[in-house]
Amino acid sequence: MDNKLFEIVFTNDMAVFDLDGTILDKKGLLDNNFENLLKIINLKKIIATGRIKESLIEITDYNKLKELFDEKVICYNGNGIFNTQNNVLYPLNTINNNVWEEIKFVQNKDSLLVIDCGGNLYASNRKAAILCSLYYGISSKKIKIVDFKNFIPYNIMFILIGTKEETQISLIKKNNEVNCSKKGEDIYIFIPNNTNKINGLYYLVQYYNILLKKTIAFGNDNNDIEILSKCNIGIAMKDSFKEVLKVADFIAYSDSLEGIKIYDR
Repeated sequence: MDNKLFEIVFTNDMAVFDLDGTILDKKGLLDNNFENLLKIINLKKIIATGRIKESLIEITDYNKLKELFDEKVICYNGNGIFNTQNNVLYPLNTINNNVWEEIKFVQNKDSLLVIDCGGNLYASNRKAAILCSLYYGISSKKIKIVDFKNFIPYNIMFILIGTKEETQISLIKKNNEVNCSKKGEDIYIFIPNNTNKINGLYYLVQYYNILLKKTIAFGNDNNDIEILSKCNIGIAMKDSFKEVLKVADFIAYSDSLEGIKIYDR
């Protein structure tokens, strides 16, 4: 192991790892060097990902991750904790049901609507299910088709809607404490306000009684900025976004011969 990385790892109590672009390669497989590192470091290892529950479960190397990491996974960009042992999602931050009622008002027969309730996915029709499956990289078979007319939502993690009613969507966003982003033509995704991976990390450091100043973090994307900057040591992958590199203490790369190497930013 890189000497500097060895010193960092063994002077802290917890390590937090992003998945895609950090320990997972472009094919979605666990990087061999990170796998070797994870096997030898003797501290609590936590996954912090933006993936939803079903997307997490469908990772090719999911069983490897279960063996190498703590059972509690920060997912939905910090809005939930997924337990890989009992397959239960524990929501930390959800969308108010009022948002759902307003979105239902906008919906018509041509709308595509998907809702995630505590990790369970429901869609208005097959086309909506396929859209969701393509966006999140999951099987459409995991999404249940339901009649939303009398549907009562619970623990809303996200809402995806395909509609041309852009003005109405803007009003819903304005009238509620909710985050809404446009994804492609006429596709909108609502997620809870104040979504951030650091919220999941705050929960776990309290749960395990571990100090944030004894925690290190690895990441590569903009949704990793808070955990990289708030932990004792933040390590960004060398191909990270510029904003991510700016807040990191060290830069890391996976070398085919020498394993995980780090150097000063």
